[in-house]
Amino acid sequence: MVDYTTTSGYVTDAKGRRQFIDRNDGLDIQGTYLVAKDRNQDRNSLLGPVVASGQIPDADNDDQLTIAIQALGSIPLWSQSVADAIKGYPLGTVVRDATPKYWRSTADKNLTTPGADGSEWVDFLSDATTQDWANKQFLPLVGGNVTGAMDWGSKTVASTVTHRFWSAGPPAEGDAAPDATLTIAGGTPGTANKGTMALSTGVFDLSETGQVLVPSILIFGGKDALNALTAEGRYVKSVPVAPNKRITDIWENADGRLVFGDGTTAPILASLSDLPLDPGQQIQTFVVSGDNSGIVTTKFPVAFKAGTVPRVLLRINNEPNSNAWTRVAHIALDANYNEVIDNTGFTWAATYFTSNSAGNSAVQFTLTVMAIGERQ
Repeated sequence: MVDYTTTSGYVTDAKGRRQFIDRNDGLDIQGTYLVAKDRNQDRNSLLGPVVASGQIPDADNDDQLTIAIQALGSIPLWSQSVADAIKGYPLGTVVRDATPKYWRSTADKNLTTPGADGSEWVDFLSDATTQDWANKQFLPLVGGNVTGAMDWGSKTVASTVTHRFWSAGPPAEGDAAPDATLTIAGGTPGTANKGTMALSTGVFDLSETGQVLVPSILIFGGKDALNALTAEGRYVKSVPVAPNKRITDIWENADGRLVFGDGTTAPILASLSDLPLDPGQQIQTFVVSGDNSGIVTTKFPVAFKAGTVPRVLLRINNEPNSNAWTRVAHIALDANYNEVIDNTGFTWAATYFTSNSAGNSAVQFTLTVMAIGERQ
């Protein structure tokens, strides 16, 4: 565009610009001459953007310059002629090339060509994210697919990480309470997997899960979960060896007796009051034999409680000399006529009887013993 008019008769306004002025003969004002250059530069300057915007000049359309300004207001195509005309693009100017690729000027009065070696332009979108890159890096708020490892929470500052989940929608009043809350806290710095994960929800449903693995525990006084392997080794086998049956129920009946159920029968166990002797007592029954039943000391297979004297019942076989002879076994007496019995054993002898005589039996014998006393 040419400078302000320099034709004869111009005037200078308050801003120092050379301006046209009308002719006024009454005031002896010459007026400013109109020359072709002044008129042509106005029209050419106005039509330039109209044509550049792709419009065909139309004398009946007063909106063409406005349309051109709107159309050309987007990022302009880089032009060497424009660069020369404005003595270089300013710092930060954004232009596009024919590809189209966008460039940002890194220098003031930039006359270099974008993309050329040594140019002072950089790819405007080199640091910008693309939709493809964003799709691979971020999860849309409406959901999507996450692949690869994910880290949650701070790696440098201790904190509690809370995830809340909603599914039921808002309540009638107030804020919507979450349907489930997952809280991670209490980790140990430098040690993996030492935190606590707490899940607060109504129902934690694992019914569709194929397998849930629980670690084996050694302390049974806490709230640790018990896995099947530990339970099978610690408690009654769930699948006994045949022909045994699995006990499915244990309960106490109205008489205070224990009842076992296996799904088909329910046998009732005896209580201590049903036993023929006190639970602190024991019965020992055994057989001894020898060559001489004169005086014999016999030991109990298991000693009774120290300091106690059990009751002893004896039965001996008949005299082997004759079926007509019989004999009895009896506990020996000490000098004070006390039976020789203590908690470890007893001393006894045998006496034979015939129809007209009796005497000590000192022959082979087989003795059956039953002893009842206090257990150790």
